[in-house]
Amino acid sequence: MPGHDASGVEGPDEHFAVRVVARLLAALGQAMLFATVNQDHTRPQPRMDPRAAAEAVTGLSMAVYHTPPGDDLVTVAGEIVGWTRSTLEVFRDQLSVHAWSSCPCEESHGQDETDAAVLRAIRADLLLLPDPATRTLQAGLG
Repeated sequence: MPGHDASGVEGPDEHFAVRVVARLLAALGQAMLFATVNQDHTRPQPRMDPRAAAEAVTGLSMAVYHTPPGDDLVTVAGEIVGWTRSTLEVFRDQLSVHAWSSCPCEESHGQDETDAAVLRAIRADLLLLPDPATRTLQAGLG
């Protein structure tokens, strides 16, 4: 199982609207639910790092908690942003190849449509996060 390692997820603190953080928390919750329903933790090499996912949920929640009342922007540590991105990327990838489903019972009762809708939502959610490849490219140009 992957360890609790922030390598590759470092970055500057980021600022998000409160509603964006709420959306990311919902996406992380769905990722953790799908990983659980699909028994990811029982695989020899789990795809999702449950500790990173939990750290992301905790970090985003605490960022909201520490935001002064009336502020529209939440400051999130770069490490938390990285864990959020890596968790949601695993979720997207598992949905993309149909490795995970909202109901993995192998009977058809609408889960294909649900899974496709969740995949579209997760792809959109990932657009809310800074792209580390773009940041690396910009840093090299600066």
